Amino acid sequence: MSGGALAYTAAVLARIPAYICEGGEVPLTAALVGMGVGVGPAFTFMQASAGTCLPTIMMLPKLIGVKVTIIYVIFWLVYSIGNGILMAWIL
Repeated sequence: MSGGALAYTAAVLARIPAYICEGGEVPLTAALVGMGVGVGPAFTFMQASAGTCLPTIMMLPKLIGVKVTIIYVIFWLVYSIGNGILMAWIL
């Protein structure tokens, strides 16, 4: 899980069912890096935590509608993967 499309996809998809309160993703991300996960996929996991937890995804259709919720989730997935790739490239 040091890099590659599979690592980024796994990182972002693993994040969706996990509910981690704000601030809890930082120590978890540090632990992932300590276990050998690449900086890029770990950062992708951390970035995805900002907007793609399951409770948020379940609540959004009631507030903004299904179509906008789908756009929102796709944005966060692409945004998180893009930032992870950028972070891996920088470091």
